[in-house]
Amino acid sequence: MLNLLRRGVQTWYFKSLLIMLALSFVVWGAGDFTGGSRGDAVATVGDQEISGPAVTNAFNRQMRQFRGSITAAQARQLGVLDQVLNGLIDESLYAEEAAELGVRVSDASVIDEIQQESAFRDSLTKKFDRTTFQQVLSQNGLSEQQYVDGVRRASERSQVLGGFTAAAAPKTMVDRLYRWRQEKRVADVLSVPIDITLDVGAPDEAALALIHKAREAQFAAPEYRKTAVIHLRADDLKGEIEVGEAELRESYEQRQAEFTVPERRKVLQMVLPDADKAKAAATLLAEGRAFDDVAKTIADQDKSSIDLGAISKADLPEELAEAVFKLNKGETSAPLKGPFGTHIFRVTEVLTGTIKTFEEVKSELQDRIAADRAVDALYKLANALDDALGGGASLEESAQQMNVKLNRYSAVDQQGRDRSGKAVEGLPSGAAFLKVLYETDKGEDSQLSETGAGEYFVLRVDGVTPSAVRPLEEVRDQVIAVWRSEQQKLRANDTAKGILAALNDGKPLATLALPHGLTVTTTKPFKRNGVGADPVLTSGLIADLFSRNVGETAMGESATGFTVAVLMSIKAQESDPEKDKAALEATRNGVLRGMTSDIIVQYNNALRDRHSVEINQRLVDGLIASNP
Repeated sequence: MLNLLRRGVQTWYFKSLLIMLALSFVVWGAGDFTGGSRGDAVATVGDQEISGPAVTNAFNRQMRQFRGSITAAQARQLGVLDQVLNGLIDESLYAEEAAELGVRVSDASVIDEIQQESAFRDSLTKKFDRTTFQQVLSQNGLSEQQYVDGVRRASERSQVLGGFTAAAAPKTMVDRLYRWRQEKRVADVLSVPIDITLDVGAPDEAALALIHKAREAQFAAPEYRKTAVIHLRADDLKGEIEVGEAELRESYEQRQAEFTVPERRKVLQMVLPDADKAKAAATLLAEGRAFDDVAKTIADQDKSSIDLGAISKADLPEELAEAVFKLNKGETSAPLKGPFGTHIFRVTEVLTGTIKTFEEVKSELQDRIAADRAVDALYKLANALDDALGGGASLEESAQQMNVKLNRYSAVDQQGRDRSGKAVEGLPSGAAFLKVLYETDKGEDSQLSETGAGEYFVLRVDGVTPSAVRPLEEVRDQVIAVWRSEQQKLRANDTAKGILAALNDGKPLATLALPHGLTVTTTKPFKRNGVGADPVLTSGLIADLFSRNVGETAMGESATGFTVAVLMSIKAQESDPEKDKAALEATRNGVLRGMTSDIIVQYNNALRDRHSVEINQRLVDGLIASNP
């Protein structure tokens, strides 16, 4: 309801109240470090133990940050589990060191830090809000105690590491790195594209056999499974459900509000911060000034922020709705006190309310009621099918008893495609079916499963065709296409190499381009990180050019062809570093961060030696095995 009013308060007076919070809350996985006997600890740090559940919980919290972009198995292969474990070890190391140094963080300090966190503040009052605090913790899989412990540990860590900051970055190093980064180069380049229309003739059988052998994986057929499936859908049951006229009319009466469009009005509003400005605005409007002009002059609102569009009474707060809906088309309200200040409204159009007749919605009601009953019927049918299967009936016998269809598919791959590569029609929706299909052994029935889209299925694997390389005759056209593509690429490569060789013999690049109908271009100055580089300059070619002297050549490959380049000039940083304050400061900060990081790494290694870190690799491997 208040959203419509908020659209009208985009002024300097209210902007500070309506900024949306960005929940950039990072979880570092604190709490629950200890537990179990020492032999059950995944790692020990001095007298502290890190338990298996602590590592698993921290790993799962990290996985939530990936938002499903990678699987747990992939994360472990990428070293995420090791990073999580080492992070917990580092936390324990700093806690051990803090205890030895006598570092203490008071409860009051922890509370103050939590209450200062913007993610936990109410968006309007800007004050700490306990409900928001608990919601954020819940979304990140943390208990309140875990978060409090984490804040305390982070504060202790900050105090322990506070003195390990590089005092200053050496000026000579900063200046040299700055100039190295700012250096630009210019090259003449000639692009030799791969001509996909080039006639390269026809391959002989030996060439085809060679490609077919070398690229077996590319020409392999996937594993296929033959399966029988009972597939239950609510939509299939809906057509069998009849709904009487009396019940339809009763439903119409009960749901009449859904078919009623209330009276609406197109409304403009301006919101004023105080009574004086509201009075001034009302005076100007009474004198005939345009509503949008007054809103801009007095309330600093543009046209987009004053237009509420077509609204109903329910869209406005009660204290404003009655007054606004008494206005006729073209009328303007007196200043009205509202939740965000003083409001002035103008009605630009009145839209009469309507009610759909029973006949207009009869078909819709029939469909809704049938759909609701179909869901119930589906649940009962699925239970009956499960009972039949549990009693030892085969899929064929169960389908006959339930009077449902048993579908048979001769070949389904892991992407749900047939042998021709087309999607198999009629399969249960979603990924659950294919997962179950490829987890069920040959000759076995699966459990009755739900797709998550109002469907149930049970299947039997009747045959498995292992993945195998398709015979050359079966994929001959594909192999020929690969051969042709390779030959076209080879021709372009040979052309580029010939140009490069002649160029190195002293011939001008422009002269070498002419016989091939190509054009030489001069690049704009570009940096070694690729800033300013033309698209034809790949990262590898740029790196080569930054290792060359003026007049020397290089060649690179892109997705569409090959590029021959001659380094024409080296432009050292032209401006005074002291005048390029932003870039110079960024370089200096980068050097400082690098130096500080090196110091902390050395300190961390020293702490590991002093506090005796031990990792039980057997238990770590067990965590992997138990969390697929």
